[in-house]
Amino acid sequence: METSYASTMKKAEYRTTAFCWNVKKVLHDKGLSQNYLVEKLDVSCATMSQMLNGSRHLRFEEGLAIADALDMDLNSLLDTRNMAEFLANRNRKLEEKRRENELLMQLSREMDEQKKEPAEAGSVSVPPRGFEPRTR
Repeated sequence: METSYASTMKKAEYRTTAFCWNVKKVLHDKGLSQNYLVEKLDVSCATMSQMLNGSRHLRFEEGLAIADALDMDLNSLLDTRNMAEFLANRNRKLEEKRRENELLMQLSREMDEQKKEPAEAGSVSVPPRGFEPRTR
């Protein structure tokens, strides 16, 4: 079976995401920061950030250098089996954000409705906090 270029690229992107996520996880597990890799690889903070967020394509040598700096095998950093955990975490965060946005929109609609409702006849209007009537 022949694989298409698009399919191959999708797999490469998936592996890049797995690599970035695995490197971040190893850094976290070892109590290290990205600055550790910045110093070990002698690159700028911006370059390392781009490497680890996937916005910059890694060269093979850079992947090896990162694996070496973390005392890891490159294949273990490319392992996609941990992606299920990554995707579950990302989906959970997206769902939390969606719920939060939904609640904010509902609150906004309720506040708009309260502003539109005229004061009922016979009801007492309460002045806003800090309001002081003028005296003549």
